[in-house]
Amino acid sequence: MGARAPAAALRHGGELSWRWLALGALSLFAAMLAGFAVGPAGIPPGALFGDLFARLPFGDAEGELSPLQSAVLWELRAPRVVLGALVGACLATAGGAYQRSSATHSPTPTSSVPPPAPG
Repeated sequence: MGARAPAAALRHGGELSWRWLALGALSLFAAMLAGFAVGPAGIPPGALFGDLFARLPFGDAEGELSPLQSAVLWELRAPRVVLGALVGACLATAGGAYQRSSATHSPTPTSSVPPPAPG
């Protein structure tokens, strides 16, 4: 990326680079997979995908999870992971909107822009 500034490295002609979008999507997928799989009732990723495909309408595979693991996955972990992803997306959108708002008129904060109010 050379000697370009970090903000300039993200943008090419005013558009977000597809590499950064792919990296973000991959990171989200990895974080969600970890959220589904990691916990006191460990669920292996292979069994996780097997149970997911068994629940799809066209899926004819057998679920590899026990009834207890399936209940932990779909009644406890899945709602929390999805809610966490939605909250993260909302916070990212709000941060981007605040940074680009008419109050700052600047894509990146400078020393002339006061910091956000605490609390």
